[in-house]
Amino acid sequence: MSVLACDIATTTGWAFGDAGEKPQHGTFTCPVTGDDLGRYGIAYRGFLRNLIRNTKPKLLLYESPILPPAKFDKALGRIVQLTNLATVRKLNGLIMLTETTADDEGVPCEEITAGQWRKAFLGQYYPKGGTRDELKRAAIAACRQMGWEPNGSDDAEAMGIWYVATCNRNPKFAADDAIARMAGAS
Repeated sequence: MSVLACDIATTTGWAFGDAGEKPQHGTFTCPVTGDDLGRYGIAYRGFLRNLIRNTKPKLLLYESPILPPAKFDKALGRIVQLTNLATVRKLNGLIMLTETTADDEGVPCEEITAGQWRKAFLGQYYPKGGTRDELKRAAIAACRQMGWEPNGSDDAEAMGIWYVATCNRNPKFAADDAIARMAGAS
């Protein structure tokens, strides 16, 4: 089953293919639009529509959005938001556009949490309690172990999402891959 996986953000990583294949992958960066949500959304929707039409996936899977929590700033003596409202609107808007575009194109669309795909994909590279940067480096390392060369962390994470989705939908591939990984580790 051909799966298109997306790690959605201002720079969206994507990966596409069937289980057992080397995934196609890349990134798309939304234009800088400030508070103009319309132009931002139109650019993303156009990218995603073209990607779906060119790859013809049977499933689109994306990572649930994660927004950094507010933190207490001792110097200010108050709680501060680390993400501004425009960023929250853009990220949530990209999720809605993803589901809407997939629906328009007749492609089933599902969500996966970062914890779900990371635990399954990163394996020995999973830095428990790791920072955002450590987790991104771990995704790149795991991709390289698979023989894939990501352009950076955005498409590396999309390949991790893709890998988990294809394993979940193709148990024989998952079992064969697990055996191959164990044989390589000894």
